[in-house]
Amino acid sequence: MAARTALQVHGAIGYTGELDLRFWLARTWSLGAAYGTSAEHRIRVREAVFGA
Repeated sequence: MAARTALQVHGAIGYTGELDLRFWLARTWSLGAAYGTSAEHRIRVREAVFGA
């Protein structure tokens, strides 16, 4: 969510070489693909707290 908000705030400058935001966006997207989305993690936490 933070990466998406930063992209909205900075607009297209996030995809250019003028700002290092593109590195953080790439890292965020790759980590999301590797470890799962925030929605998946919320489900896991809810199941751990309230049971399946």
